[in-house]
Amino acid sequence: ADDRVLQLASSRTRSRCDLSQSRAGTPSVSEASALAVAGAGARLLGPRTVLGPVTCAIAISGDAP
Repeated sequence: ADDRVLQLASSRTRSRCDLSQSRAGTPSVSEASALAVAGAGARLLGPRTVLGPVTCAIAISGDAP
């Protein structure tokens, strides 16, 4: 997803990270990315998960039941 799509999805993230905000312009890169890829109406299944150097977020499409 391009920067514009990530910025639009940023307002719907659950987690906030000052480092992510300062470096990428979004409070949660993983959550914003998951929302952006899942499309319009997408929602997060929960907050991001962090394990060591890996951060993961899962979003479900707005079309999913």
